[in-house]
Amino acid sequence: MKKRNLLFIAPLFFGYYKEIIAELEKKNYKVDYVCDSPSNSNVFKAINRISKNLTKIKNKKYYENSILPNIINKKYDIVFVIVGMTFSIPIEMFEELRKRNNSAKFIMYQWDGEKNIEYVKKYHKYFDRI
Repeated sequence: MKKRNLLFIAPLFFGYYKEIIAELEKKNYKVDYVCDSPSNSNVFKAINRISKNLTKIKNKKYYENSILPNIINKKYDIVFVIVGMTFSIPIEMFEELRKRNNSAKFIMYQWDGEKNIEYVKKYHKYFDRI
């Protein structure tokens, strides 16, 4: 059976992403992992939680220089995103991913309630399932 391509975007939170990747690979997915934030430092995470605008430039550079070059020419069957407090991926990335992967299923799982991560609502329109 042919492996399906899956883009997995998630936080580094306690290394859970590694366990999730291992399970997805057992289910015959080829997984490309992207960390949801350009920095795992406590200072960056605190600033990012206070205001996404304060980290906007660093987030955009992370997307343009570290993420986009690695995924731009790939086709995915599934884009699976786990959203938590550290989520920093620019909305432009999802616009671009949708254009390039129009037949892919986009799935979002939220670790936190929307009262804690209200900014995530603007991303909902890019996902087939939340």
